[in-house]
Amino acid sequence: ASGQAFFVKCTTPSTITIPQTAKAISGGNFLRTAIQQPTALEFRIKNLNSDLDATLFRFMEDSEDGYDTRYDAAKMINPDLNLYTIANSDKLAINAMPFSPEQTIVPIGFSTVMSGLHKFQFEDLAVLNEATLVYLKDNYESTLTQVESFGDYSFECQPGTYDDRFELIFSNSTTYIEKVKASLENFTV
Repeated sequence: ASGQAFFVKCTTPSTITIPQTAKAISGGNFLRTAIQQPTALEFRIKNLNSDLDATLFRFMEDSEDGYDTRYDAAKMINPDLNLYTIANSDKLAINAMPFSPEQTIVPIGFSTVMSGLHKFQFEDLAVLNEATLVYLKDNYESTLTQVESFGDYSFECQPGTYDDRFELIFSNSTTYIEKVKASLENFTV
């Protein structure tokens, strides 16, 4: 029906054919009509021009590491500003992965065409109630910042693509977090 769409990701060379008879000429039932409460952490990147991009992340017990065809969505790159999680080498706009109580590390990537101040904004962390400790690790600045609901993290950068600068660390172990802090050369909070 009009106003509905879907994406197909081929995992092997494939052909898909949709016949003319599959088109809806009028009306049609919407496949998704339920209003759902958020079950994923939404976090955003914003620059000084107020350009904004967002990505979704969640823990799912039956999900798989890497690209999971049941839950994940590939990132479609914008021309100016992008935020995504990285699973293996896949850039994801929506990412579900299993949770490890000791620690789960989620690589964060972004790209920007603007130099200067950028900001991460984190929505309600309560939707990810598996981890009691959530930290943002900045590998370039050697910082570890505890993430709080609706909190911001500001940083400077030059135009480019950064797939190795940030990681979100989810843990229930203060011992593990202390090890991460000790591993940073110039640790600051």
